[in-house]
Amino acid sequence: LEYIDFEGFRDDGRKPVVSFSYGQGSMDYRGKHAIDCKNAYHRCILRLLLRFADSIRLTPKQVFLDLKLNGAKCNIVKVEDYAALASKSQKPYVLEFVFSVDQALVKECKELEALDVLGRWHQDRRVPCSRERFVRLIPSWNSLSGPAQRRAFLRALGRSFSL
Repeated sequence: LEYIDFEGFRDDGRKPVVSFSYGQGSMDYRGKHAIDCKNAYHRCILRLLLRFADSIRLTPKQVFLDLKLNGAKCNIVKVEDYAALASKSQKPYVLEFVFSVDQALVKECKELEALDVLGRWHQDRRVPCSRERFVRLIPSWNSLSGPAQRRAFLRALGRSFSL
């Protein structure tokens, strides 16, 4: 391993044209950023988008706006079907759309209280604390010396775990 130059692997300046970020509520997948369902990396991005929408309890129909398949408008419910079809077919399957969680959440906020939506969003992102994980935390709890340390411990766990 000493004689292998890993520098070239790490410093590869190419960036993918299509990308995904959990921090962005809206992303434009049109033109050169369209999802080519023949490309495995693009199908992975599509699955991430679907999983992200599902994690905040939104349907694909709510978040995939102005959806086009090979340049023609289409109304579909299951976007993931195109990824499966493309991997088995010779025809091109290029999906163009605007992925917008923001617009769907704004519509939902009009129906619900904003604090309810935020509370649900935070609760959904916490890791459920299984019985096995809870049992592993008991020795840490017992090692704490006083009420101040125990309150700090519970606050820290409460930020990440669903207790």
